[in-house]
Amino acid sequence: MYRLLFILFGSFLSLSLSSQVWQDDLLKTKPKPTTADKVEAFEAYREIHPYIKGNGYKPYARELDFVTQRISNNTAFKANALYIEWKKEQEKHAFSKTKSTANWVAKGPINPPIILSNGKNRGNGRVNCIAFDPINSDIIWVGSPAGGLWKSTDGGDSWSTNTDDLPVLGVSHIAIDPSNTQTMYIVTGDANATDTYSIGILKSTDGGGTWNTTGLSYTVEQEETVNKVIINPEFTDSLYAVTNSNIMISADGGNSWNIAGSIGRWRDIELKPNNRNVLYAVKQSSGSSNVYRTTDGGANWTIIDNGISGTRYRPLIAVTPDNPEVIYALFTDAQYNFHGIYKSSDSGDNWILQSDSPNILGRNTDGSSTGNGQAWYDLSLGVATNNENLVYVGAINLWRSDDSGNNWDIDASSGSSSNYSYMHVDQHAFEFNPHTHVAYAGNDGGFYKYRNDLNSWEEKSDGLEISQFYKLGLSRSNPTRLVTGAQDNGTEMLTGNIWDAIRGADGMECAIDHYDEDIIYSSSQYGGLKKSYNGGGNWDNIKPVSYDGAWVTPYAIHANNNNLIVVGYDEVYRSTTGGAVWDSVSYNVSNGQSLRTIALAPSDEDYIYAASYSWIKLTKDAGNTWTNIKWGLPNYSITDITVANNNADRAWVTFSDYNNIHKVYETTDAGNTWFNISGNNLPGLPVNCIIHQGGANDDLYIGTDVGVYYKNNTLSEWIPFNDGLPNVIVKELEIHYANGTISAATFGRGVWESPLNTLSTNINDVKPFSFSIYPNPAQNQITINSNSQNITTTILALTGQKIITTTSNVISTRNLKSGCYIVEVNSNNIIKREVLIIR
Repeated sequence: MYRLLFILFGSFLSLSLSSQVWQDDLLKTKPKPTTADKVEAFEAYREIHPYIKGNGYKPYARELDFVTQRISNNTAFKANALYIEWKKEQEKHAFSKTKSTANWVAKGPINPPIILSNGKNRGNGRVNCIAFDPINSDIIWVGSPAGGLWKSTDGGDSWSTNTDDLPVLGVSHIAIDPSNTQTMYIVTGDANATDTYSIGILKSTDGGGTWNTTGLSYTVEQEETVNKVIINPEFTDSLYAVTNSNIMISADGGNSWNIAGSIGRWRDIELKPNNRNVLYAVKQSSGSSNVYRTTDGGANWTIIDNGISGTRYRPLIAVTPDNPEVIYALFTDAQYNFHGIYKSSDSGDNWILQSDSPNILGRNTDGSSTGNGQAWYDLSLGVATNNENLVYVGAINLWRSDDSGNNWDIDASSGSSSNYSYMHVDQHAFEFNPHTHVAYAGNDGGFYKYRNDLNSWEEKSDGLEISQFYKLGLSRSNPTRLVTGAQDNGTEMLTGNIWDAIRGADGMECAIDHYDEDIIYSSSQYGGLKKSYNGGGNWDNIKPVSYDGAWVTPYAIHANNNNLIVVGYDEVYRSTTGGAVWDSVSYNVSNGQSLRTIALAPSDEDYIYAASYSWIKLTKDAGNTWTNIKWGLPNYSITDITVANNNADRAWVTFSDYNNIHKVYETTDAGNTWFNISGNNLPGLPVNCIIHQGGANDDLYIGTDVGVYYKNNTLSEWIPFNDGLPNVIVKELEIHYANGTISAATFGRGVWESPLNTLSTNINDVKPFSFSIYPNPAQNQITINSNSQNITTTILALTGQKIITTTSNVISTRNLKSGCYIVEVNSNNIIKREVLIIR
């Protein structure tokens, strides 16, 4: 790779989170705020202003979650670290004789999951950008924020990727040389949300087959993000890029770059269709964002604002070959709602405000939204290539104007109205195919095409494996079933080869009952914990508190007791009734911080390990007393804990941050002493998760920001366990002992599965008998679900008085008064009890 040294000394830092109201206020007093400052400002604002859909809290919170996990002790988020460590790993393991038996295969979702409640498509994942081959109308490219670059050769009917071998899987813009389509450029990272790594602009000279670095990079301290790159079609070695500080120009195909224009946050750039010396660009500022023009190929830039007025924030521009003199400029207001859209018909000399209402950037499909918007995150603008008056604007929903933006009609949203097409919300890309003049859109759900013959939008995401998963849970009773928590796309379930979307919001931790595959636990952002008894068809709220937890709130079901569940908010809550009744079992366990990890000991139900990023404590008596076991561990962000299957005092802890020295620690005495087992072979990248395999050779698997690593008691060093797996962030690992497999939830490439390195010979973690009550709480009737065929059920008062005894699984409770009861189930003289609540 050429110009590699530039990348080794610099990068684009995604830490400069996209601007929002709370951050705009912070910048007035602290021009260079730390991540801690941003977290404090956001949380303070959120306490005063409650969450409503579309106010921008969710996308900002997940950016903070991504960054804060990866830094500690005022260290910086190293956006170039992924590339540097990936290069080291490639060289280190090229001739390694130690091999694993990994054989990862994709489990999807390949096609968008179907929403159980309405039969519509939920979405595969976010599409950031769209590009069309300059010659072949059927070749389309799209970029995702953490899933790489994808290509379709049949107009979007099918998709493939060849960027899985790259260490960075985020793509924010694509440019293709019109005179030689083998030459391409991509902007890496995530310019919309900045919750992934970036290595600047990459170049391919073989149609996307391989990629090389270019000369556009910055030092970490400069905190830069590239937003877009375009090619001069007449002199195709001439490139123009807009970044968060400058306009950059290259005259030699990206080998070297020069600064043009004034310092500032440049968001968009376009070439005038019939004059390649004329370019337009927009710079965002707090209240006075402006359009700039150059008439000498980029050497000099001047503001063109005659007719533009008012307070203006995030801008976008668009041009059309239908009338090269036309340019549109879209602006948000200070709250990231609709300021207005302007049109110039004389190359920017004069502007006319086309409209400033309704609020087409808000959540409501009638344009009536007020309060904060989130157009800092989702915003798109497109003008038809054959009709200068046909304009689309996308924010949360998609709007259409047939009269140059004077009047607007809602065109697509996620609701069920007959007034618009169904489409996933949160729009990021909009383009017209220059060959066919057909419109295409990219959003948080995937890729869409406008069907003129149907007068509606059609999803074309089949084959785009770009889901960003936080967590997953496996079913013991049905090896073909799993559930996952997806960014933007809620909780999703795989059964056999069919994916279903079973709950909305942003999906987080999820789990399946050990014995009943239809009993599912799901959480949304900030710990919205729910339970389903019918495979995700209906949900009961079982959240034990009224306040929020961490963005990804941790909870765990005990390996041998399916009714014992423990969840961590600021404190620890424990239920022995599957979430029907909770006990608060801690006091100031995390020093006021949100807990990030909960781990239970399979061999002892009273052991609970709980950790925030900086604290870790242990109780051996179900929460009566807690011990701080942080002493002996490094001061980096704690990411995960796992406990040995046969020894409650033996546990492992993983850490984030950018070093390869302090990654994995082990204790054999319940945290009294810790041993560093990181070795010398791990990359200097965050370790996100760990799992211990019982009944084997102390097999351990860890998920990192660049794949999976493995170690057992015969190895002195960790080895890669990545054959077949993309170089992707791995968020969670789970083992299915009956199948002999391990599954990985990745942040950008869906779910993957591999055979275990070593099969377990003995794993005693499943009791032979279990039951559950549905519904609970109940009113007129309950159903006893059990893995045993012969059961006798007795309902008792709290005094012990027997009220009902039956061998039926369906029991009438009409005659029971409101209150709590004990349900006792006997199977072959094995007796288990649960609490029943009658409303």
